[in-house]
Amino acid sequence: MNVDSAGGPAPLVEVWLASGRQLAVAVGSTVALISLLSDAPVRIASLRGAIAWGVVLALTSVCTWLVPRVFHARPVSEGEEDDEGAIDANVEPTRT
Repeated sequence: MNVDSAGGPAPLVEVWLASGRQLAVAVGSTVALISLLSDAPVRIASLRGAIAWGVVLALTSVCTWLVPRVFHARPVSEGEEDDEGAIDANVEPTRT
């Protein structure tokens, strides 16, 4: 998978979601298999696998929500205007 950050966070989010879904399936299956190998009943093993799958998907969703916000948040250097055109908060406005 090739991700270019020049176009914004959209390609990264798509790759993150696809990778997160694959990881969720792998983790859920592994947890269920390990539960079965440790002599747990099938319904308990399935429940453990489903919980692991849901947790990984939830973490992937949280990170997907967070990536665009972190990507666009950059520190404003002194004397530079931010994206909305506001001037540095430490400078007092002059009255005319």
